[in-house]
Formats: sequence, C-alpha cells, structure tokens
Amino acid sequence: MGRYHCSEHGIEYSSVCPACVRDQAEEDRQSILSSLSEQTEEVSERLDTLLYKQSNPGDYKCPECYFITLKKGAKRCPMCRSSISEEYWKQVAEKEEETRKRKAEIEEKQRQATEEQKRKAQEEKERIVRGIREAKKEWENKVDLVFALLIGFGLLILFVVAIAFTLQEVANKIMSWFS
Repeated sequence: MGRYHCSEHGIEYSSVCPACVRDQAEEDRQSILSSLSEQTEEVSERLDTLLYKQSNPGDYKCPECYFITLKKGAKRCPMCRSSISEEYWKQVAEKEEETRKRKAEIEEKQRQATEEQKRKAQEEKERIVRGIREAKKEWENKVDLVFALLIGFGLLILFVVAIAFTLQEVANKIMSWFS
C-alpha cells in the first residue's frame, strides 16, 4: 500500500490519519457531552417543577405554613393541618375582587386608548382627504380660469384680426375711389 500525507497534521499514514481520527472522536465526544448537558438541565427543570407542584398542590397559600396547598374554601391545610378561618377566605375574596377590578380598569383604559387612537387616525384621514379635495378644487378652478383666459385671448385675437381685415377692406375701397 502507498503512503499518504496529512496536510493538516503534517504526518504520513498508510490508510487513515490517526490524528484526524482522534480529532473527529474528540468532536463527537464534545457533541455528546453538550447534548447530555442540555438534557440534564431540561430534566432538572422538570423535576423542580414537579417538586414545586408536589409541595404546593393547591391554589391558595396557607396562612400558617405558607405552602400553596389550599383549595378555595378549604377548612384545613393538608400539609400542616391548621384550621383556616372564614376571615381568611373573606380577605382572599376581597383581594381577588380588587385584582379583578384593577384588571377591568386596565382593560378599559386600553380599550379607551385604542378607541382614541382610532378616532385620531380617522380625523387625520378625514383632514387629509379634505385637504386633497380642496387642492383638487383649487386646481380645477385654476384650470378653469386658464381655459377661460385662453378663450378670451383667442376671441380677442379673432376680433382684432376681423377688424384688421375689415379695416383693410375699407382702406382698399377708399383707395380705389382715389385711384
């Protein structure tokens, strides 16, 4: 078999450059490690979420243990077994109502702002259309004026030419009397 030369590593080899094989293996190893690292992070995030949901299976925070273990209207916390008072649920309801009101106010302000933007855009559109119509009307008036002036000048020239011919004929007749 013949000998080959690797231009990258500057060595001679018989079938495959051992340094190229080693480099390719290192690249493959790094790729696998990177993939495993990403998968490990994803599994870790899922485990954290699962542990959080396991420790906090409810919708509301217990006022005693502070875990989110309570379902609406619950009388006892399933984690710490403390009693939950009616006063606590009244406070929760008041907070939820305040949150709903704030959310409704924000939505109303956003709706009003959107309507105001639409109104201003419509007014601007109407102003632009009105301006275009006025400019068009002004242009038409100017064109009409120029056209009227051209007709007037044309008639004036025609009148002058007619008078000139008439005067020429009169002058010719007068001259014919004296000749």
